[in-house]
Amino acid sequence: LYGYSFKVKMQSEAEERSTMGDISQISIQSNTGKMVPLSALASLRHIVGPRTIERFDLFMSAGVTAMPKPGVSTGELMRKIEKVMETMPRGYKISWVDMSYQERGNEGKLGLLMALALLFGYLFLVAQYESWTIPLPVVLSTGVAMLGGYLGMQLWGLSMSIYSQLGLVMLVGLASKNAILIVEFSKQEREAGVPVVDAAMNGARARYRAVLMTAWSFIIGVLPLVFATGAGAGSRVDIGVVTFMGMVLATLIGICFVPVFYVFFQKNRERILQWRHRK
Repeated sequence: LYGYSFKVKMQSEAEERSTMGDISQISIQSNTGKMVPLSALASLRHIVGPRTIERFDLFMSAGVTAMPKPGVSTGELMRKIEKVMETMPRGYKISWVDMSYQERGNEGKLGLLMALALLFGYLFLVAQYESWTIPLPVVLSTGVAMLGGYLGMQLWGLSMSIYSQLGLVMLVGLASKNAILIVEFSKQEREAGVPVVDAAMNGARARYRAVLMTAWSFIIGVLPLVFATGAGAGSRVDIGVVTFMGMVLATLIGICFVPVFYVFFQKNRERILQWRHRK
């Protein structure tokens, strides 16, 4: 009606459906077209039944909640459940709901998500620096943060859950922030005529304190997630451990590679520009 579907429930007045006897008096049409009471065709009796009947997509259903053992990913558990369902009688099937539905629909897309995160981050930096090579040191420095996130999952015995994947994607922006500070200052030094190596060293010296301040403040701030307990602690621990270990490794080791990457790409960039001018 009017382009909408309405659920309609037909029922008698309250005083005409207060006892079981009232049900027997309901008139139905017989095969001859006459109206006869329901008691002429059926009898009523009490039986034990469920208080509620669950339905999913209008089919009768039963809700099941399953939790994996420590170290087992939810994706692996879901695949095992689907394998068990293959042995069930014909007519039974499984449907995922809520977070499981989202996870099943996005399973195996971590590589694509990481690639897109790095690509968009790279393209934004290309527009900022107006160069295709200067943003490369920033993008490559995120590899150390990714390694730290994976090491954190191994040390804590965590699985590659949807929350761990979210933490890895977050590390792209968190680790890039440290490298951007150094590369930006080094670029300004080089444009001022400072040699490439000196420009990289000056950028690292000038921005090292600012990088440490922002990095360690984040690392300390995420510690409550790492040691979270109680309801919902699993998701907080997954995100906290991945980002915590990723930023620790990016701050202690990854930041040392940024000046080296900058020198390498800047020198090659200038060599290519000189070669083009000669032609």
